[in-house]
Amino acid sequence: YDTISTNLRLIEERWEVGDNYLILDYNGLYTRLMHVIPSLRVFRAGIDFSIRLFDHEPLDIETYKHFLTNVMTAYLRLGNTEQRLLYTAITELYERFGQRASILDFIITIRDLEETPTLTAQEYSKIDSLMRAIAPLLKGRTATAFTHEPQIPLDSLFEGINLIDLSRIAPEYRSIIAALILMKCLKVKKSCTILISEAQALFPEDRDQFLTDLYTIIDKAHLKGISLHISSTTLSSLSSSIINRIGLLLVHRTLNYQDLRLLSQLCHRYDIQELYEGETLILSRSRGVIKVRVYASRSQEFEVPTDNEIEEHMEKLGIRLTKLKEMELPRITLLERDFREYAEYVYKLLRALTEQIMTRGEAISLLKGEGLSTDIASQLLDATQILGYLKEDYVSGRRILVLTRKAVLAIDEYEAKVKAVEARDILKNIKGRGDENGKG
Repeated sequence: YDTISTNLRLIEERWEVGDNYLILDYNGLYTRLMHVIPSLRVFRAGIDFSIRLFDHEPLDIETYKHFLTNVMTAYLRLGNTEQRLLYTAITELYERFGQRASILDFIITIRDLEETPTLTAQEYSKIDSLMRAIAPLLKGRTATAFTHEPQIPLDSLFEGINLIDLSRIAPEYRSIIAALILMKCLKVKKSCTILISEAQALFPEDRDQFLTDLYTIIDKAHLKGISLHISSTTLSSLSSSIINRIGLLLVHRTLNYQDLRLLSQLCHRYDIQELYEGETLILSRSRGVIKVRVYASRSQEFEVPTDNEIEEHMEKLGIRLTKLKEMELPRITLLERDFREYAEYVYKLLRALTEQIMTRGEAISLLKGEGLSTDIASQLLDATQILGYLKEDYVSGRRILVLTRKAVLAIDEYEAKVKAVEARDILKNIKGRGDENGKG
């Protein structure tokens, strides 16, 4: 709490002199600044703020592929095999869909890796662990935070005093969205300071090897007038690479043995042993290491505002943000994964084969009756056999198509999903009528 109070005070002082400040608030505790700074704009990730995961600008696609892979590897704690699979999936995703790729396209592309002929047994076994790591992207506010187009120009975040509340999304994804925002600052042409409230999460010492691209972005942004205000629980939990960055400000309230060793190694300071109540340790490349006394902030006298209070505050500023539709990506069935837009056609074929015997020619005729051309129907039938849904057999001298166990499971799975969607629609209608009756 002492660190938060110090940071609040520093931001209040910078606001008074007209500086630009962007606050990346990991835990939602800095929103109380709106009680003191009337012009503060508050955006809530996953509620009214989103940044698309596959929008590579201002980086080129090749650079962004490496950047995104390394950032996700660092913060999702992926291993080397999962990192290789992730890079392969991101590369294939851009080749297929470009920067308009969706999260659903991403999930399907990862699952498609299972069919790669050169996949090793170890890589195959790691696809499931990679899917578990990215599971938060499938639903809820975390999915929403990376899916929608931003409601405001991202450039405007670096002008005035702005705050992005990251506390509503999964903890490991807060650093991913923070890294993406830092990337966007390369387009900014005005000086701005960015506060990172939990810097040990964004710049962890033990994942330093994956953050080289991020440090390069920070160096380039510094040349454009972007500086960082770093706040961390302890000094030693931070990467030494970020501590050595030029123009960075670090604020600390606590010192332990590891911190003191780091101070002696990096700054050759041996005279700082402890901090007394009311004192703050500030490190900057321009001023060295100093201990200062920071007086209490006005903001800490207030409670953290509720969502309603935040929305009322924003409306007073003339900003009415639409609440983003909370994402819940549908579970991908076997047929959808393997056949994409042709899944419905294949389902109808498989379902028909449960009720009658068909030859290949009859199956093609059925697909043509559903609106497909002869050529596409033939190719789709070939794919259905190659992927193991159908096999051929002879009955009374006729070569017929026979369902495999995989096909039976796929039919059941597809029908269960259709029924679940229908049930949800019915419940939504019931709720809607209930709301109307309540209003009446």
